[in-house]
Amino acid sequence: MHGRIINSIVFLALCGLCCSGRDLAVEKRVSVDFQDEYVITSVDTGPKHLLVTPYRMALDGQKRLYVLDLKESDVKVFDEKGHLVRVIGRLGEGPGELDAPSGIAIRGNELAVSCTAARRLTFFDVRDGSYLRMIRMAESFSDFRLDSKGNLYADVTDPRARTVKFQKYDSDLRLLKTFVTREWFPPNWFQTGDWIDVRNDDTLLYAHPLNHEYKILVFDAEGNIVDTIRKDFVPVPIFAEDRAEVEGMMKNSPKIDGFFDRIPNHYEPFYAMFADDAGRIFVQTRIRRNPGVLSWDVFSREGEFLCSFDLAGSEPNSLLWRNNRVYSRGEDADGNPTIRVRKIIWKD
Repeated sequence: MHGRIINSIVFLALCGLCCSGRDLAVEKRVSVDFQDEYVITSVDTGPKHLLVTPYRMALDGQKRLYVLDLKESDVKVFDEKGHLVRVIGRLGEGPGELDAPSGIAIRGNELAVSCTAARRLTFFDVRDGSYLRMIRMAESFSDFRLDSKGNLYADVTDPRARTVKFQKYDSDLRLLKTFVTREWFPPNWFQTGDWIDVRNDDTLLYAHPLNHEYKILVFDAEGNIVDTIRKDFVPVPIFAEDRAEVEGMMKNSPKIDGFFDRIPNHYEPFYAMFADDAGRIFVQTRIRRNPGVLSWDVFSREGEFLCSFDLAGSEPNSLLWRNNRVYSRGEDADGNPTIRVRKIIWKD
């Protein structure tokens, strides 16, 4: 059964107030409901195209969903009802083939897929899935974004130089500008990475909790900072079950000086940041009121705080906020991977 419809379950959002980094006359208060629409499983994709390791996702202008499957090294395309439309790419190193793909993005009629280890960026036509071209990467990156002109934005890590750079490239991957350069820190078990997104008006969002700050930078296409969004927060201590799990892994892991060799006392202010196609900003915090359920903050396009809500099943690397919906990776009762689609209902 394709993209089977499941019973409607509504999740009431929890609204609150915050302090923004800018002078705002008022802060909007809204509520958000989430209504389940359908779930995609391997039953829907069929035995020839199993949904094995769904990872990053994208949506095209026809509201078709593109799901990057890591283990299968392909991109599965679904229509608005969850029916499998086609499969793009396959494992390999030739034209139109993918080797350990790590990121996808869509602009116009082009789908771009990055293969970090092979340092390749491969383009396909979203209208029929045909192969268009491949570009070699001078620098390696996994996740990336495209703007309306086909320029590419990505974070590039250089452990030798101990830097992380947020950079802009043209459509041939020639470096145009470096927006942010920060010190690279050896990873700890609860470290947050850099998060970037490009909105429909080509404004750029960059978030990383430097100095333990809850801060989002907004850039124009030329790399000028046009806004800074801040929020007060109370540091969240590392949960006992998380600490115990990590301590167990540390005992059984090879010791590398400076790498994953410490457990901080608190989580960083946030875990992930996304924009939707209306320009709203969604920030996954470390606040957890129920097991497996993290709290999210939402800001308007203008940076006003709107509300907070709790959302289950929200692994950030496999989330997409588009078309007034949230697309997320999950599992069924037997542990098989699924894609869950929930409609977002905004209430003033």
